[in-house]
Amino acid sequence: MALSEKVKDSLEEAQNYLRTALHHAARSEKPVINKQISDCLVCIDSIIKYENIADNLEQKLKDFGFKGDFF
Repeated sequence: MALSEKVKDSLEEAQNYLRTALHHAARSEKPVINKQISDCLVCIDSIIKYENIADNLEQKLKDFGFKGDFF
């Protein structure tokens, strides 16, 4: 089941805010702060990409005759 549009939009909005925060933090904050912001961006990106991969895998399994709920 794909992410709802509201959830996906909210995640993308959060990414935009984090990118802005990273931009401002890049010159004035300690490197560990920049890394933590970057890690948050990676986590959000992983959520979006995982959902796409899981949907594709589930569809392939259904195409091969799997009748259960894989995820």
